[in-house]
Amino acid sequence: MRSIGILFLLVCLTVVRAGPTSRDSSAGTNSVDSPHKPSIDVSGAVQKPGHYDWFPGMTVVDAIQAAGGFASTNHLVLIERIEDGHSSRIRFHADTFPYGMKKPPLLKDGDVVSVPKRIL
Repeated sequence: MRSIGILFLLVCLTVVRAGPTSRDSSAGTNSVDSPHKPSIDVSGAVQKPGHYDWFPGMTVVDAIQAAGGFASTNHLVLIERIEDGHSSRIRFHADTFPYGMKKPPLLKDGDVVSVPKRIL
């Protein structure tokens, strides 16, 4: 029950912060003729894994919401980022976010967000 409450709170907080920017059509499609659209990939234990448009100020919570929310009780999120040819991994426990213990990380174009299907 606690997990459902936390997920509901995450969705509510994200919707309130959304402002005039529409995120409902965030599933991205790229054609050969179009220029590069900033995007992220969301995979693992989420409702709708896939490729989503990135926007400035996007957090890991926004990415999980775009992918339909968590599909399991595991709320550990891994973010993989490649900068200057080096790969790095950021861990975020979504359970800590509603309590103000840790702010959700901002995402960058090209980040890969994954929710493991089981706790590591």
